[in-house]
Amino acid sequence: MVLPKKRMVTVCAVAVLGTVAGCAGGGHEPAAPPPAAAPAPATSSATALPEGAAGRVRLEATRLVDPRADARGESGGTAPAWADLTEVSWQRAGEGATVTFTAAAPPPASVPGTVSYGTYLRQNDQTVFVAARLSGASWQVRVSGAGRPTDLEVTPRVSGSTVSFDLPGEVNTDDALVDLHKPTKVRAVSSARVGSGAYTDTCTGSDNPEAEADW
Repeated sequence: MVLPKKRMVTVCAVAVLGTVAGCAGGGHEPAAPPPAAAPAPATSSATALPEGAAGRVRLEATRLVDPRADARGESGGTAPAWADLTEVSWQRAGEGATVTFTAAAPPPASVPGTVSYGTYLRQNDQTVFVAARLSGASWQVRVSGAGRPTDLEVTPRVSGSTVSFDLPGEVNTDDALVDLHKPTKVRAVSSARVGSGAYTDTCTGSDNPEAEADW
């Protein structure tokens, strides 16, 4: 079975450096006007913030869309719909940011195991993983790197099939620090261990589960 291609929807800032008009030699027909630009999505925005000589662009919002029914079990079987990511968004706001995960179904009120919706945040060689984690009937937001994970003093918000949490301007572990005021590479993953079953789904905007999106 061929799965549908994963789609990435991001917002970027574009600098218009100039307009060049041309005409065909020997003809008298006026040049065709350029096609009208497509309207920008109403739900997203971007701000160009040059950083150093590279002048990279920091996106205020990035949204990745993922096909339904593509979550996988370690030993086969059908994954729960609430483990199946359909959309993930990263939104900067004020001094921090908000990450929102949407699944194919609402997460359960409690599980005989663990469920997590998480995002990798990378800047150069600094990478942290932050996840909203349901253990039994209790939610936490946990940040981890190569060392010991730490629970943040943040409470996830659950509304229907969406789970979201806020992040401070800097997210750090014992061995890494990511400054969310700067351009960041992101990807998302869900995981669930319920009874003897283990399931996972990635949301990267690509068929490659290790791909990253700009934010």
